[in-house]
Amino acid sequence: MKRSLLLLTLLFVSLILGGCIMSSTPSSPVSVSAGDSITFKVTVFPVNITVQWYVDTNLVSGTTEKSFIYSPEEGDVGTHTITIKETSGCIFLGQHSWEVEVISSIKDITQFTILGINGTIGTNTIALTVPYGTSLTSLTPTITHTGASINPASGVAQNFTNPVQYTVTAEDGSMKNYMVTVSVAPNKSYTFTATWTNRPYSTATEEGTRGNEGDGDDSTYWGSYVYTNIDGDFHNENTAHLTYTYSTPQIVTSVRFKMIQYAYSTGNNYEWNTLSSSLCLYDWSDNLVATLYSFSKTTPRANYTNDTGDLTYNTGWANIKRVELNMFGVAHGDDGGGSRHRLYELTVNTAD
Repeated sequence: MKRSLLLLTLLFVSLILGGCIMSSTPSSPVSVSAGDSITFKVTVFPVNITVQWYVDTNLVSGTTEKSFIYSPEEGDVGTHTITIKETSGCIFLGQHSWEVEVISSIKDITQFTILGINGTIGTNTIALTVPYGTSLTSLTPTITHTGASINPASGVAQNFTNPVQYTVTAEDGSMKNYMVTVSVAPNKSYTFTATWTNRPYSTATEEGTRGNEGDGDDSTYWGSYVYTNIDGDFHNENTAHLTYTYSTPQIVTSVRFKMIQYAYSTGNNYEWNTLSSSLCLYDWSDNLVATLYSFSKTTPRANYTNDTGDLTYNTGWANIKRVELNMFGVAHGDDGGGSRHRLYELTVNTAD
């Protein structure tokens, strides 16, 4: 009887001097997304006790507030313990704890690549331009992302004729959509300007006329023609050098080319004719990357025509600085003659 009375007396004194947690929210365990907030509340009796809140072992506040808002960041991902401790003066009265799982909410596409070309990533958009001539019906992207998953997945071919939506799902289940738009670069055609590196000349003792642009359609020919009215050798040669230099390194995706060269004599006693030409790409360090076309032929005692026909090169070359076309012709004999070159097409397509 005395023992029971003592226990009831101690309980009554504890309720007057101290207190106890009558209820708490939320239930434990609980989860929260990084970047979000969650409120912990307790009801304490009596109301005048002091409480302290802890995140793990770190004291957050030491007030009589009976609620605490927890706002974790991405760096807090993992399991934590939220604890409220009750004191009355220097007397510890009790505590209550919650187990909290902080889940990552990150869900971003950090890189989106097609054919080695990285897309430009915005808040919810990705834009990418592929080389001229590329079909959009089946392109396979390589995707780097945060979060738990992405749909459609990286490495899966898609039809990008119209924009395609990609959805990234975070660890906490939240989602973020990206609209991916793939465009085809326009066909770029450059106008090449001819510069003579070796003017036509003649060794004839008497020269009649010389036409630096050849005869016929002067607007489309480079070349020369010379003749002599007296006995003696003539030697006519010319070299045309065409070049286009880019302002920034380029990815050349394809080249179309057509050219005709002529070497000829007006008499029957000419000795030989020579024609040669080359089409080359050089990189940003001025190194030869590719010789797309090369021709050279010397014909004894015969006129000659070099017709390339329609040529297309589709290999693809990176870091290109300039395109060069060289054309050379010689006519040698004891009567008039010459050489000339006609460029029908030189179209260079680049990725950007």
